Amino acid sequence: MQKIFAIGLSKTGTNSLVDALKYWGINLLHYPSYANINTPQNIDGMADIPTARFYKDLDRKCPGSKFVYMIRDKEEWLDSCEKHLKRRPPSTLGKWGKENRLAVYGTLYFDREKFSQVYDVHDSDVRDYFKDREDDLLIMNICAGDGWDKLASFLGTPIEYTADDLVKTPFPRSNVAPKRRQIIDAVYPYVSEDDGWSLKYSLRALEENFLDLRCVWVVGNKPDWANDNLNIIQIPHNHGNLSCMDYRRNRDVCHKMLTAALKPEITKEFLYLADDYYILVPWTVDDFYSRDQLVREDLTSWTEDQKQDLNAWQAAVWSTYDKLRTEGYRGWSYETHTPKVLNKIALAEMFALFGYQDGTLIWHTAYFNMFPIEGQANLSEESTKKAGFYEPMNKENVESKVRDAIFLNHDNEGLNENLKDVISSLFPQKSSFEKD
Repeated sequence: MQKIFAIGLSKTGTNSLVDALKYWGINLLHYPSYANINTPQNIDGMADIPTARFYKDLDRKCPGSKFVYMIRDKEEWLDSCEKHLKRRPPSTLGKWGKENRLAVYGTLYFDREKFSQVYDVHDSDVRDYFKDREDDLLIMNICAGDGWDKLASFLGTPIEYTADDLVKTPFPRSNVAPKRRQIIDAVYPYVSEDDGWSLKYSLRALEENFLDLRCVWVVGNKPDWANDNLNIIQIPHNHGNLSCMDYRRNRDVCHKMLTAALKPEITKEFLYLADDYYILVPWTVDDFYSRDQLVREDLTSWTEDQKQDLNAWQAAVWSTYDKLRTEGYRGWSYETHTPKVLNKIALAEMFALFGYQDGTLIWHTAYFNMFPIEGQANLSEESTKKAGFYEPMNKENVESKVRDAIFLNHDNEGLNENLKDVISSLFPQKSSFEKD
């Protein structure tokens, strides 16, 4: 299928176009990452500022693609941009977001004169670039009422839908009055005593792709490569570099999570990550609630045979299950090994009820049984959209597995040089938490 790239500037109907194309089963990647721009071959298309910035490169990489250029009355557009940038100051942007804003608009802050010039230059460039390729470019003024008729004529109405169907279905008018974005902290309970390679690259991924980041807290030792931008709650552990199978390590993590929950300076809701969690695509707080990312496994369906010959971590899961059932909770497992948004008050309440259980409490499973979220799916690698690496893989398989994932997780065995090479290539630029 031909790819579709939406190349209008901010506030020209990007959300509406993305939502409209979903009606046909076409899923544009909204605000693609640097890696997506470099390797766009395995997605339906892209939208938002990175796409507008790199549309000529995308045209060369994906010949035969279709381009939708969204325009808007310029004065109306300038007013909308001014409101948008007040809601999204530079402090709310990750490194990739700041880079794109600066590259496209020449400033991180709203400047009416600069934005006006950028609109004119982009408009002229796009029209000139496609002047001899009218079949490849559609110009839409969604804000002025352009909708299904233009889009259907340009792309061809899919066979399963008739023109009458499109008339009956209102064209999406998304993000007309967007609500205020929730900006939150990220917290790492850090128990490693190695060189901190995983934490370093997890932070790079976080800063580039978590769009609602305020600041980062590490509860544990400060790595040698970290600068003072990284907030440290100094709680070192004295057990060596423990396996996740060790109860002492799990108790240490529980203590650090409760410490974070009781820290007044940390936002009421925060994003929890382990140092081996990586966010691979642009993601927001709302995405954690609206995209069915909280998944679970029904432990009641396990047979007695499945409960035999368990390792220490699996035994802890079952110990937590028994405690949950005793307290009247359902007993789902939430061991997805992906980032999660937590509420400090709820987290403290969970620890008040269960304690640390001498290291046998699997705290995130206990937390989400006490405070479940609607729209949960069953646990699988597909439902988590996670690339998990728990044994060594060759580079080709690593690249294939990462390609369509939202999150990445590994254990020590899975983190071989092939996986390190791929992660390093995805996030080559230093984060603001690293020393020069």
